Amino acid sequence: MARTESQASRKSPTTTPALDRGRPVGVTVNPVAMFIPSDGERPSFFKRSRLHAGEGAHNEKGLQSLLFESPELVILDRMDADAGNFVPIVRELPLTRLGGVVFLEILGVSRTGRLVLIECKLWRNPQARREVIAQTLEYAAFTRGLTYGDLTAKVRQSTGNHLSLNPIYDLAKQRWPELDESTFVDAVSRSLDLGDFYLIVADDGIRSDLHAISDHLNSSGLAAARFSLLEIQLWKDSQDRTFIVPSIPVRTEVIRQRVLMTDAGPPPAR
Repeated sequence: MARTESQASRKSPTTTPALDRGRPVGVTVNPVAMFIPSDGERPSFFKRSRLHAGEGAHNEKGLQSLLFESPELVILDRMDADAGNFVPIVRELPLTRLGGVVFLEILGVSRTGRLVLIECKLWRNPQARREVIAQTLEYAAFTRGLTYGDLTAKVRQSTGNHLSLNPIYDLAKQRWPELDESTFVDAVSRSLDLGDFYLIVADDGIRSDLHAISDHLNSSGLAAARFSLLEIQLWKDSQDRTFIVPSIPVRTEVIRQRVLMTDAGPPPAR
């Protein structure tokens, strides 16, 4: 018996709640949210803020730190119902490429052992959109070429943790004490071998081109990956207080189709 498998990916709408889903093309909006304290104080009004280039807490590096230190914002269960939670492993993981080294901004892992690759970018123009999607796919290809031992060595080097023999498992076990080491290592190894990752691009969500983004994903050859845009909305009030709302405006859905062949030929049509 021979078996062939084909995979396809499609954009799937999500039901993630968000205060602001973006603006229609050609329309200028100024979204406002109101917070009503329970102690009877006057309500506060929050307006959308945005990430910006340069120094400061609300730039790309600030977003990277935010997601690494507050992994609850990486809402994997909205990307995949079976994903569970996310544990960050390392920031700025070095990946070898022809002619040099590149750095993956955040590497993490799910409870099931599937690796999570995250890039944080500002969305300023269509070219930036295409480049970051291509870059994320490239980083996934470089990561897929690693063994579990290779990845462990890179994590130990990047974190400076040379005492732990298995730092990836140790970090995951802190979050999920019931994890079995051999089962977890096998799952991560399988994720590396198949290139079966969660690929996430995190951004400030202030754009009007979700359909263009999804069209680019569908034409990028991203057939088997779980790719999501993670929108991080920043809202600020007059006292410079900030609250943060994560949502998933676009994700891809993996579809697998198996065709079983026997000596008698393909199965009859139904």
